[in-house]
Amino acid sequence: MKDKQILADKHYETEKCETFRASKYTEYVMKYFYIDAKFKGKIKLSSSFLDSLPKKVAFYTTIQFAEQKEKLIKQIEDSGRKVSLLQTSHTWKPGQILGCNLEIVKEKVDGFVYVGDGDFHPTALVYNNKKSVFQYDPFAKTSRVITPEYVNKQRKRNQAAKTHFLTKNNIGVLISVKSGQNFTNRALKLRRLYPEKNFYFLASNNVGFQELENFPFIEVFVNTACPRIGLEDQKKFPKPVVNLADVEELVDNLSPGSKYPLTV
Repeated sequence: MKDKQILADKHYETEKCETFRASKYTEYVMKYFYIDAKFKGKIKLSSSFLDSLPKKVAFYTTIQFAEQKEKLIKQIEDSGRKVSLLQTSHTWKPGQILGCNLEIVKEKVDGFVYVGDGDFHPTALVYNNKKSVFQYDPFAKTSRVITPEYVNKQRKRNQAAKTHFLTKNNIGVLISVKSGQNFTNRALKLRRLYPEKNFYFLASNNVGFQELENFPFIEVFVNTACPRIGLEDQKKFPKPVVNLADVEELVDNLSPGSKYPLTV
């Protein structure tokens, strides 16, 4: 299969084959499929975890645990809780979540249940919703609570990064060539939005944080790929980093005749 590559991806799934062209300047085309990487073990939520949950929760998990979501929801409901199964943007199934789902949940719930590992997904839930995430990790068989206070620390670093962006002139713009994360046109518009700044556009498939140290003249980075990178990975950058959407929103708050916004 010289022209095909089978990829196991825990975030996406589709039954059709897609075609990816590296760029308009190359003739190399890769055909690929997204397939599920399913968790084979059986998940049983601990009694201590169930006892810690509020009365009404919204349930979320990633694609590799989605096959067990009905059984997991039943465990929660059997403990006397009411469970909402919602669908976020960019997902194929209710209850599935991606790390880039930084959206407001309109359903009235007391908190969120997330079954999965890492900070990536649960932090996204808390970021724009002032409610805690009760996380159960099926790999480590441990649980924890991610509170709005925990996320506020990331938010404060983000606010500081936006201030750096406004006051510095040499800006490195990170562009992903991945399908679904490529926002080159929006990135290039930054030159028009901030004509007084020098923009350096760095395109790659993955962000190599150590490689960014090869650009010491860059004072601030703008992330145009998955917004998780500009939030959870802030400490990995050699300089402050801010997400593209935040930079675009700053323009809307500019005071007349000033490059500084009314609010940051």
